[in-house]
Parts: sequence; C-alpha cells; structure tokens
Amino acid sequence: MPYSFKDYVLECVHEAPLAWRKGAIVMTLIINLVMLGLIYLGWHLQAYPTAYFLIGTGIIALLDVLIILPFKLWKANKAEIMTLRGSYTGARKELWELREQGVRIRNDGLTTGMVAPWSKEFGDWHAKVLDQAAILSMDLRHSLDPIDKISPWNNEVVAVTNPQHQKNVSVVSEMLSRLYEFLNRTAVIPN
Repeated sequence: MPYSFKDYVLECVHEAPLAWRKGAIVMTLIINLVMLGLIYLGWHLQAYPTAYFLIGTGIIALLDVLIILPFKLWKANKAEIMTLRGSYTGARKELWELREQGVRIRNDGLTTGMVAPWSKEFGDWHAKVLDQAAILSMDLRHSLDPIDKISPWNNEVVAVTNPQHQKNVSVVSEMLSRLYEFLNRTAVIPN
C-alpha cells in the first residue's frame, strides 16, 4: 500500500498529544529543578512561571514530532530493510541448496525401483521449495506450482513403467530448470 505525505502528516498529528505529554513532563522537571536551584541560591519566586512552562512544553513537543518521530521511523525502516535483506539472502541460499537436493532426487528417480519412498521424498522436497520460493518471490512460487507444462528437454525417461512416477521425475527436472533460471537472473541485493 503506497503511503503519501498526507499519511505522514496524519502520523505526526497522532504523535502530537504524546509529544505534548512528554514535553510537559520534561518541562515540569526542568522548571522545578531550576526553581529549586534558585531557591538554593536565595531567590524566591512569587509565582510558578506558567508562560515558560507552556512555551517550553511546546518547543519540546515540536522537537519530538519534527526530530524524534522521523528518527524513529527511519530506524524502523532500516531495521525492516535489514530483516528483508536477511530473508531474501537466506531464501536464495536455501533455494540453491534445495536445488542441489532436487538434482539428487531427480537422478535417484531415474533409476529407482522403489517408487513409494522416492515419491515421499519428492513430496517433502517439493513443499520445502514452494515455501522458500514464496519468501523470495510469489512469481517464482506460482511458476513452480502448478507445473502445467513440461519442456521437452525436461521430459525424463525412468527405469520403471509407472506414468505417475515418470511425470513426477519430469516435474522435478522442470522445477530445477525454472529455479536455476530464476536464481541466475535475479541479482543479490547489495549490502
């Protein structure tokens, strides 16, 4: 959702009452300390300086909204960017590792005679790939599931006569190709 300057101004307006309270507390402390210091020095004030209190509170509240709030927002944005960079880099690394696993799974599927254990391993691998792909890119995630077309060069020949197994091995090959293409063309975000 894109935010505008109007949203920023509204956020500042929402922050203003809290800033005013902070300013009032700080000014109360400052004025009381100054008055105690003046009493210690021998000065006796007849009245509490209300105008100074209001002006000081306003200045502190304004500084809070104009300096501290933007700093908090900047700091939160930097933290979010670092979190996203970490997720992005971690997902890329995990997908490269899953791709290596997938190559082994595909190669095992070409020669295996035990379809059921291979199919379970394929299903687990497939789920992990989809989870990591969703972290990295929803476009990648949707290109990996469902696989609606298999390229002719990824149509594998397997050792057993089982059409579903042959299809699953071919799906692994197609997913490996799509993963390789995506990971090679997407650049890593620089630090």
